[in-house]
Amino acid sequence: MKRAILSIFVLVLLGAAAFLGYRLWDERKFAATQFGEGTRSVVIPPRTGPHQLAQLLAKAGIVSDPQRFYVHLHYFRRKAHPRAGEYEFEGPQFPDEVIGKLDRGEVKLYRFTVPEGLRADEIAPIVGATGICAADEFFKLARDPALAKKLGVPAPGLEGFLYPDTYSVPRGVGCMGIVQAMVARFRDEWKKADAHRAPDVKLDELQAVTLASIVEKETGQPEERPRISCVFHNRESHPLQRLLLRLAQRPHPRVLPGPRLPRGERAQVADRVLPAPQARLRRFS
Repeated sequence: MKRAILSIFVLVLLGAAAFLGYRLWDERKFAATQFGEGTRSVVIPPRTGPHQLAQLLAKAGIVSDPQRFYVHLHYFRRKAHPRAGEYEFEGPQFPDEVIGKLDRGEVKLYRFTVPEGLRADEIAPIVGATGICAADEFFKLARDPALAKKLGVPAPGLEGFLYPDTYSVPRGVGCMGIVQAMVARFRDEWKKADAHRAPDVKLDELQAVTLASIVEKETGQPEERPRISCVFHNRESHPLQRLLLRLAQRPHPRVLPGPRLPRGERAQVADRVLPAPQARLRRFS
């Protein structure tokens, strides 16, 4: 009787060992096998559990088997902490590559470029083309006095303070995040320019941005801009100085019938249709 019980116990142990060995072999095979093709995207909501995560990835064609992926993540990659966001995968992926990307939070980024010299209404369609922020919503924020005050902009709106550059942003930032990023980029460049300010340059932030707009409108040649800027800086009683002060007091300068400059000077800007100030400030420091 005891021998029979011992035999059954040994058989159970051997069966359990065989089952665990098979599961370990299957798990290693799963971890060593790539899956998927083409470009696939998936959105991981906040507080997504491992079971739901495995289902989302399998449904998106990123992993082959949700149950096997769950076992791999839960028992063999316990230290990994997948983060919420939108992710994009290219070509075949190992399970550990998928987990690593989720653990690092390498979310999909939307890239757009804002050229110099554009007004807010011209920037809005560029931002809107990303699909993460509607153009009209962006323009509404750019003209919001309360938001300008909150962001520390010395003007009734964000015209001239949306820095022209190339941006890469995740879907979750929305319009507000894009606006904040552009204003923050402007702040960085303003600090750099202000740190190299010539001692005789007394312009405040809004006046400097307005002058940048005037000079950029006057010429498309970067090498000519410092010379045109000097027309203002070198003559305290110059008509352009009075024009600049008037421009700095207007929330959205467009057409100003101000005084013309003396004959022979290039920067004749008083009767022009002016763009929003978007020139790079370091050129005028």
